[in-house]
Amino acid sequence: MVAPVVVPIDEGADLRFQVSGQVVVLQQDAVLQPAADMELPGTVKFYDPARGFGFVVPDAGGREVFVHASVLLRSGLADLQQGQRVLVRPESVPRGLQATEKEPI
Repeated sequence: MVAPVVVPIDEGADLRFQVSGQVVVLQQDAVLQPAADMELPGTVKFYDPARGFGFVVPDAGGREVFVHASVLLRSGLADLQQGQRVLVRPESVPRGLQATEKEPI
């Protein structure tokens, strides 16, 4: 799967973006929810192997994505390093965004 290309068009009362060729208009108070099959490129903010979790900051901004140790195991990885570039597939959960899959870039 290819990550969508997000390009800001202009700023104003609403935010206008071109996402993979389509124009998307968001009101400033809109809450963005990722599509189920969307992969977000980002950077590991931190990962604590002793506690079994960490966070990834998406390149496009927005909410950080929680990464649990079980996601790493399913992805065949044992650890994440601060500053590491990754692709995460997030899902919306009551407390925010949580990665369901992860792979290094």
